[in-house]
Amino acid sequence: MRFSPVCLIVLTTVLSETSTNRADVIVRVPFVNVEVGNGVRVQAPFVNVQVPPVVPAPTGTVVPPVVVPAPPPSGALRPLTLPEFAASFQPAPGNYEVLLVHSRTGCPVQVGFTLPCGCPRKVRVTKHQLVFDYGRDKVTIRFGLCGQVRVLYH
Repeated sequence: MRFSPVCLIVLTTVLSETSTNRADVIVRVPFVNVEVGNGVRVQAPFVNVQVPPVVPAPTGTVVPPVVVPAPPPSGALRPLTLPEFAASFQPAPGNYEVLLVHSRTGCPVQVGFTLPCGCPRKVRVTKHQLVFDYGRDKVTIRFGLCGQVRVLYH
């Protein structure tokens, strides 16, 4: 859709004037009609826009603000349960810091552990522990009483 520069200038002028003046304004040029007063109405080929008037709040009336909860930060992670973590985690050698749900308290807890070189033969999940079994080596993350988390290397 194309508007001539003159139409755009007239439209901009009319719309900017409406914020300060409350007079009715009608602009008719070939193929474009703009009516401002009780709202704004713009008609052009393939365009029909109507904006209702803004009704100011009565004087002395307190309008409560609309509160929209902020979304969580994009980097925020939700803690995973042990089964969720075991299903999504791809074990590779290195150091890890993960946020897990403590299986006994239900609270999020930060768990740090290190996995050795190689691929684990088995990853076992029970109600309160996760075991990476490398054959000779094992790494166990165990959730204890009172919110304790122990990482055992054996």
